[in-house]
Amino acid sequence: MHVLFILFIIFQLVYIIIPLLKERPDRAAMNMTSEEEKGLTILVPAYNEELVIHKCLGSLVNVNYTHHEIIIINDGSTDQTLWVLMESLGLVIDDRRCARKLHYARVREFYHSTLYPNVYVINKENGGKADSLNAGIDYSTNGIVITLDADSLLEKDSLKYISHAFDSSEEVIAVGGMVHIAQGFENDNGTLRPSLKNTNALIRHQMIQYLTGFCLNKYTHSRLNAITVIAGAFGAFQKEVLFRVNGFRQTVGEDMDITLKFQKYIKQNNKNERMLFIPEAICYTQCPEDFKNLINQRFRWQRAFIDCIIYYWNDLFNNFCFFTSMYLLFDSFILGTLVSFSTILIPFLIFLVPTSGVWALKILLLVSFVTSFLQNITVFFVLHRYDYVFSIKDYIKFTGFTLYECVTYRFLGIIYAFFGTISYFIHTNNWNKIERTRLNL
Repeated sequence: MHVLFILFIIFQLVYIIIPLLKERPDRAAMNMTSEEEKGLTILVPAYNEELVIHKCLGSLVNVNYTHHEIIIINDGSTDQTLWVLMESLGLVIDDRRCARKLHYARVREFYHSTLYPNVYVINKENGGKADSLNAGIDYSTNGIVITLDADSLLEKDSLKYISHAFDSSEEVIAVGGMVHIAQGFENDNGTLRPSLKNTNALIRHQMIQYLTGFCLNKYTHSRLNAITVIAGAFGAFQKEVLFRVNGFRQTVGEDMDITLKFQKYIKQNNKNERMLFIPEAICYTQCPEDFKNLINQRFRWQRAFIDCIIYYWNDLFNNFCFFTSMYLLFDSFILGTLVSFSTILIPFLIFLVPTSGVWALKILLLVSFVTSFLQNITVFFVLHRYDYVFSIKDYIKFTGFTLYECVTYRFLGIIYAFFGTISYFIHTNNWNKIERTRLNL
């Protein structure tokens, strides 16, 4: 128990120290000319996304980038998604041939837009998100493939940062971008600015999770070559490597699975290749706005993790590098999942254990509170480098909320881990898709 407590403190401090040591953002990508751009294909799998697909399209066709194509994959939607695409894009049949290197459900039609020459639509039978992405990869024409959720909005300069990351070194085979909560922004004459104006406590809790999860955790993992999840909401991959690892596996957590496939590929081929997290490359995604959808989402994330830890268990310290294995086994599995089964009993243990044990539990809770609060404050300093700046009034509100969040919402993570793990063995492949609402940005 003492060893786990020490490991917990070490991991939490590392998540604070390494991001604070980061230099200023690299703005060289902004000077990139169209001739220097790498060819990119953006894949947007869509299943019943009629409420949000139009907004997503609007952000994609207005990006500040030239050499790219957009492929929306309609995965057998039962709502009006395909009709919205037809109306918005002026679709006509296209005779493009696919590579036929991956397996996926039957493609009914392949369309191109008469309004936007670089926008295409695949209409296929339902097969799930991984299946849709495999179809998109097979039909893509560029060497780098970007995955984007249908409820995500792409920041106009994000593709330049993605391209620059691959261009900076031939060893980069995958890149993850920064994902912000869309509800935590307001539209100021076409510019999105951080704001708490239209957020409730549940959304602010998720904002904190995303900010610390990406700016602290993923940045630290990137520096240590230990990325375990490139978020499905916004990730980029070399297409040739995607073919070599047989594309996406049909699983509830396809983003974690493909990232671990890439880690395994790097280790097994004795390559110097690596994956990066690029916080300057930004997209905005819609988060759940009620507890029902939040719990459904987090249970799915936990099931995805359990599925991957079981599937890749024998690869730990064998086919993954040391730091990747360390973070998967100790930080995510032991401290993040197994400990939740004992932590959830703390309220009962306080009344059952001896006085000395109660003090130990109180110290554990105090350390957890202090490290959580320090991380929440650290992320403000880190984000300031990327022009993510609140008003003074919002800083005061958010700082006060972080104190409250550390002793309330933060403990929801224990419930997600505990019940999400149990639900894996009951509903392994249940997706629990969250309900969409229209984005107001």
